[in-house]
Amino acid sequence: MPEQSADDIDVNDIISSINLNKGLVKGLLDLNCDELAAVIAEIANQAEIPTATIKMARADLPSFSTMKWSHFALQFGLPSNPMRIHYTMLQSFKTP
Repeated sequence: MPEQSADDIDVNDIISSINLNKGLVKGLLDLNCDELAAVIAEIANQAEIPTATIKMARADLPSFSTMKWSHFALQFGLPSNPMRIHYTMLQSFKTP
């Protein structure tokens, strides 16, 4: 299926289609990239959030490179000793 152009996207239709029974974030993540970007842009426009504020918020996300394994493991239910992790304990994923 060809990607939609910005003119083809009806933000109100997209917002109406979001399955909130899954929760807001999971419902939003079901959208494709163009649809999600359109919804985020619409919300930012209506809330009058400047682009610089959005860029700063993205840049200020916490870095996992400074996190200690013991804290990370506790958050995700992993063994405190990384040598005890078996590959079947982890889900595969792809980065965008």
